[in-house]
Amino acid sequence: MKRVACGLALLGFACAEPAVVWSPEPAVPEHPSLRLERIYATRSATEILIGGFDGAAIGPAPVGVERDGVRITQATPDAHGRFRIATPAVDGDWAITRAGEPTVGLRVRDPEVARAAALLEGLGGAGLTPNDLVIVGPKHAPFGALVRSGDHAVSAIDLEQGLQPDSGRFLDRANPWFAAPVDPEGTEVVVSAYASGEVQRLDLVNRARPPVIYRPGGPVELAKAWPLLEPRDVDEDGTAEASVLRYPLITPQPVLVLGGRIYAAYTGVISVRLGSRGPVQLPPTLVSWALDDPDNPRRTLLPFHNPQELRALPDGRILVVASGVLDPRGDRVEVRTPGGVVVYDPMTDRVVERFDLADFGAGTAVLSEESLWVGSLARPILRRIPRFGSGDPTELLVNDEEVDSIFRMIELDGGLVAVPSFNTDRLHVLDLRTGQLNPPPFFEPFLVGPGRPVFSGLQVVARRPGRIGVDFTGPDLFLLFGPGSSITPLELRKVMGP
Repeated sequence: MKRVACGLALLGFACAEPAVVWSPEPAVPEHPSLRLERIYATRSATEILIGGFDGAAIGPAPVGVERDGVRITQATPDAHGRFRIATPAVDGDWAITRAGEPTVGLRVRDPEVARAAALLEGLGGAGLTPNDLVIVGPKHAPFGALVRSGDHAVSAIDLEQGLQPDSGRFLDRANPWFAAPVDPEGTEVVVSAYASGEVQRLDLVNRARPPVIYRPGGPVELAKAWPLLEPRDVDEDGTAEASVLRYPLITPQPVLVLGGRIYAAYTGVISVRLGSRGPVQLPPTLVSWALDDPDNPRRTLLPFHNPQELRALPDGRILVVASGVLDPRGDRVEVRTPGGVVVYDPMTDRVVERFDLADFGAGTAVLSEESLWVGSLARPILRRIPRFGSGDPTELLVNDEEVDSIFRMIELDGGLVAVPSFNTDRLHVLDLRTGQLNPPPFFEPFLVGPGRPVFSGLQVVARRPGRIGVDFTGPDLFLLFGPGSSITPLELRKVMGP
């Protein structure tokens, strides 16, 4: 990881000794037919479990297991490259092999020790009201783009030394919300400016370069009236309206860059709850601009209030997740309007797939071949919805809290997904293919913070691009705690790999 700190000299940071010592796992050797960073060897009470997730084994040849140089068992990978072998928990030197290919030694890990070791020393404070973190920059010198909403700033952070003095770009009274890379290996990001209603494109290395401002255009005209939850004076003419036929575009939240265009979802927050006056939001709208044309936005009305997440799909379409209007009332969160998830096709400017979720309070979603997985902002629940009418929805309880928020799931290698729990400071791992939460070799969530009663608020998990142990060593996940205003690295290689 020392090369990461030195590479950040391009940000104007000194190439100093790292603030923490992490002792990263060694690099993973290349193998002709195994993706070794996707395999595991772990110990349960009575068995040793050796297996691999999606893509772990390339080709149908059996995967053999040796103990003390003697082949004791084997398994044939399934169509997804997965395999799993259980054998009695006997001490010895364990290895994995395929006919005619190199044998690779395995460390059989104790799961509790491995989970604890994966959580590394933190990087310190993250400013006032940190709201987002993404990893960007060249592969040899990545850095974090930290959105500090309360400071009206976006900062480049060193992945070993954390937030550095004078690293921020300040956005005048903008209340920046979310960020997305323009090019994952570049140094520019786009940021939604919640308070000013625009999107700004910033270069976090060349800070002398002025931002590019993308504005959403004038009021949107509707063919029929859109009812408001409560009357409000939207057009500022002194009269409260019960519905709108035209509305301004305000309060952008999630942003995404895809196919040469910037996408921002506008939530239209007129007011949050103030005493007896409930929340009111304008029609939700997806706005996009060509990167080189900030003056000609395209606007698309969305079917669900309060869009929370935009996620690029492999086929070039966009997953839009909307919670509905949220109304915190004491120790519970009421969902005032139906939420849902849609698949939006940029080529046709149309919604092509729709999932209605009523009062679930959807905040984040991942789409697999078979199912849509959705996390709630109101309850500790993951909902699995089979696609194309192939079955009934099922729910997976993440914890036993009455209220919890799952802000953003992050896709990992091998068909796994990281699932952060805000109210309990726990990071879970979901297996999309089996629907199992915290499967072997994890067994339990990572305990990344104090949890109740005074929790740090695990809000966002940022993933370093590339193959862990192959393209880089050291931490691959960086955990942002909102109320706790801190960043903590986590190294999955402490649990996975040979």
